[in-house]
Amino acid sequence: MGALHSVLGREADTVHCVEAACREDPLAPIVHGMGSFALATTGRFADAEALARHGLELQPDHLFTLRRHAYALSGLARHAEAVATMERALPLAPTPISKGVLGLIYGRAGRHGEAGTLRAELEALAARGEISVGMARLALELGSNDPARVRAAFTMALAEGCGAYHIKVACGGFLEPYRSDPEIGRIHRHLYGW
Repeated sequence: MGALHSVLGREADTVHCVEAACREDPLAPIVHGMGSFALATTGRFADAEALARHGLELQPDHLFTLRRHAYALSGLARHAEAVATMERALPLAPTPISKGVLGLIYGRAGRHGEAGTLRAELEALAARGEISVGMARLALELGSNDPARVRAAFTMALAEGCGAYHIKVACGGFLEPYRSDPEIGRIHRHLYGW
């Protein structure tokens, strides 16, 4: 429920639900990972990092929580740690979305060459028709600092049928800096109502 509230922009409800879930099931890494996602989506990266770190103390290789920890670290501009965490997560699930997330983190860390390599891998998979890469491409482009590329990737993700909730799961709070772009802002308001 906290994750849903975060997608809808309801920060107080998000925090309330995350705290309640952690009290109810304090030993479940997924609870901490989902809580981290919810808090990062509202821009509370420090709280999200602490929650994900605790989840990884419970289960060090919990994939979802590793990914959320990398997001939170990136949101805090702790780029070397974010890259190391996501590079640790990638072999556990070398999926397109994991590559997209790593590309996002590489881009935010200024490692654009490595992000470009991942972009080329995703494009090759899509060209062969093997996968739908919309969400992965959007995540990766969020690290590019290029609103036009983010806008194109956002449109592609929607055209491929990516849902509003899943876009937020893939992209966390990293869409926020791009909302000043009129088209991205319009799409965001259309999807999320805020």
